[in-house]
Amino acid sequence: MLQAQTSAYARVIGAEIEAKDAHYSAAIEGLRDSIKRHDTWFARVLLGRVYVDAKHFPEAMSEFELALKRRGEATDAFFSDQPTLRYLPPLYYWLARSQEAMGVADARKNYEQYVSLRADASPADPLVADARTRISRIAR
Repeated sequence: MLQAQTSAYARVIGAEIEAKDAHYSAAIEGLRDSIKRHDTWFARVLLGRVYVDAKHFPEAMSEFELALKRRGEATDAFFSDQPTLRYLPPLYYWLARSQEAMGVADARKNYEQYVSLRADASPADPLVADARTRISRIAR
């Protein structure tokens, strides 16, 4: 089990590097391989983010919706017995981004959820400003 987890996280790290270099197909392939080895909440969220960057919004939305259903796993995203919810709020922002691109009405609600969770962050969260801008552009 530990070997599967270790190799899965190695694939996540490799995929994150590929995504940072805009090698989206390699990043997607690495994350899919990671998920085959050990299906983690964090890998699903990162896969959704790579899909957003690659402008594959339906796939992104699917990954984010699955991660939202599995949000309890975010409390221990790295199986380190250190509970935290710090990784959950960005899920609402990224889900909203994919929904906005697809014209889904819930995008505004998810942006608002993100802002409500992160508005008072210190230091200020730059995604909050972006979310507020996007909220103002989405009609009620």
